[in-house]
Amino acid sequence: MLLQIKQVQLVLFSPGIVISDKAKLAVKINKELQTLFNGDPVMPPIPGDAPLEIPRIVLKSKNERYILQISVKRVNFFYNSPPENSAVKFPVNGLYEKFIAISKCLGGETYCQFLRSAIVTQWIVELGKSGTQYIASNYLRKDVPFKNPYNLELHYLTKENIAGCRVNKWVRIKTTRRISDPTQNNFLTVLIDINTVADEKYKVDTKLLMQFLNESSKFIEETMDRHFRNKGV
Repeated sequence: MLLQIKQVQLVLFSPGIVISDKAKLAVKINKELQTLFNGDPVMPPIPGDAPLEIPRIVLKSKNERYILQISVKRVNFFYNSPPENSAVKFPVNGLYEKFIAISKCLGGETYCQFLRSAIVTQWIVELGKSGTQYIASNYLRKDVPFKNPYNLELHYLTKENIAGCRVNKWVRIKTTRRISDPTQNNFLTVLIDINTVADEKYKVDTKLLMQFLNESSKFIEETMDRHFRNKGV
């Protein structure tokens, strides 16, 4: 069995990020991250009535390994694992420190507050059997009212406490197939989404953010262990 981290998304939520000089902020962030974002920046003109979730600034590395999106309400920082490399380890080395540096730049340049945070990871699992067989044998009753499903999905939500914050933890496991060869059905995609609940606000400063990311990583690793690594598939 092969477990491969495909994407990590780190998120900060704010009641309002007011950017007076987009170009200055983009240069400041890229300088702090030692020109990590060496692709062309995107800072489109945004009409006043545009949805607040639309990014006002998008920074990318040329290979799109790293992508940063800044809107009025949230900051998204993506890490995309190179497709040719299945050996990337989780947590990704230095990723959280980069996100901390971004949050500090935003706090210093825009004076915004961050009240919630999230981490979303996407995985590919290559099995020694079909994905539908794996889900059916591990999670379903023997008398389910269907036979030979082409695809199967498992979703569940738990409520946890991480870094002193109440969080939602979503886990979604579903079968997938190679686009080039749909007969290859021995793959699963796994999404683990941990986010602080919307009805409580926290002062997400540098200390709390790092604690949240580190403790969430342990939850994510434990989840992958329970579902896959400890099963000996």
